[in-house]
Amino acid sequence: MSENRHKKIAIVGGDVGSGSNEQLRWDSFKWEQPSSTVNLHDYDVWVFQVISFRQEVPHKSLFASLNVDYVCEALHRDTQIFVFGDPCFNVRLPNLNKQFLEWSGYAFDWKRAAGDTIDIQLITDSMFDELYPYLRGLRRWNYSLRAIYPERSFNESKLGMPKGYGGPGYFFNPVHLAVNRHKEGICSALEFRQGGHTHGAIFLVPENEDSSIPAFHEFLRTTLGIEVQENAPTWVDSIVAPRQAPLDAEISRLQEEIDIARQHLTDAQHERDSIRACLEVLYQSGNALEQSVQTMLESLTGTLIQPPAKGEADRFLSVTFDGEEHKAVLEIKSTKNEQFNIKGLRQVKEWRDNYLMASGEEAKAIFIGNSDITTDPSKRPSPFPDQWVKSAEKFKVACITTPILYHAFELHVAGQLDTERFWKTLFTTDGIVNAHSLSIAELPPQSADVQARSGE
Repeated sequence: MSENRHKKIAIVGGDVGSGSNEQLRWDSFKWEQPSSTVNLHDYDVWVFQVISFRQEVPHKSLFASLNVDYVCEALHRDTQIFVFGDPCFNVRLPNLNKQFLEWSGYAFDWKRAAGDTIDIQLITDSMFDELYPYLRGLRRWNYSLRAIYPERSFNESKLGMPKGYGGPGYFFNPVHLAVNRHKEGICSALEFRQGGHTHGAIFLVPENEDSSIPAFHEFLRTTLGIEVQENAPTWVDSIVAPRQAPLDAEISRLQEEIDIARQHLTDAQHERDSIRACLEVLYQSGNALEQSVQTMLESLTGTLIQPPAKGEADRFLSVTFDGEEHKAVLEIKSTKNEQFNIKGLRQVKEWRDNYLMASGEEAKAIFIGNSDITTDPSKRPSPFPDQWVKSAEKFKVACITTPILYHAFELHVAGQLDTERFWKTLFTTDGIVNAHSLSIAELPPQSADVQARSGE
């Protein structure tokens, strides 16, 4: 590393934020965050904090991206990797379980037993000097390392392939920095070596007793020079600082006002959503369109029911005008095409004829269509081909588009629509029902600025 730049440290799993001092710059990452957001090769030191590791991570997470080649390439460039906490666990990936340390390419023989006999091994290598202050504070241990063995994944990796097979012949050499009475490693460094030369290393650093997070912060401070501000303990919450009480009261008052305003906002948003539901007749299709058309016709004093059997109609409609009840069968249709297919017209005619045969009652056939639904209604061409118009008149079917229906609804809400005349026109028309036949101005749905100007 050149003298004119900061040493860069990536802290994975230990949420200590990002920061810098005169010598260092550090960034924190989560194990489960997408691997595409992190380039560990851009850091001189990797710190893997595993005491709070979530043992299930997504497929494309940072952890899932770790493999033997990726790690060995970093170690070859003298990267130091610190694993803080007990690494003896499995990680669950989608459709796969793997040992946490599988990315090293080595198998580990652990002894799962606790003790408090600790012998610090003073080794004259500057690589280990910064770790000793933390190790001198160790009081207990819960596991120890007996031995390590290269796995097939390491021997077949780019750097781990033995020289006898044409590879560079890198290997891990275990150095125990703290041992128990059986000389098993409590804290170990795995030197990444080629011949007699050491490149980077993996350090397996234990927790200190049961104070996991404070121990990790102590490790960062003593070993890497990263000062972490401690969170306030819970007991300090009960202490009231001078001049705090009036501010607490003011905060409570403001919070109450915020809660009230937030509820008003939520209510207004719900009301707005409810009001705007009528716009669905302009763009919906299928069952959603049928329901929105039903709601709109009911607001215009119509009574609609869903037929008891499928294939009888989309809806049955009954309305009263001139003192009499009038009934209709509805076909409610949408299309992304600019014009309707003649099949919809024939369908509603067939439904009307079937209704007459089944009930002995006359019913009006009404086709309600929403064409070119991905286009602004004001820019849609006429949806009725000439043959359609002629057939509608011949079959005695009334045809109306949802934009015309929506505009009638606008006038109704404004108190400007004669609903009885609307229904009478719809039931007495054989062919296309347009704005002219309804005696209303043919206008597109109003935008917000148009409505604002009209209200001035």
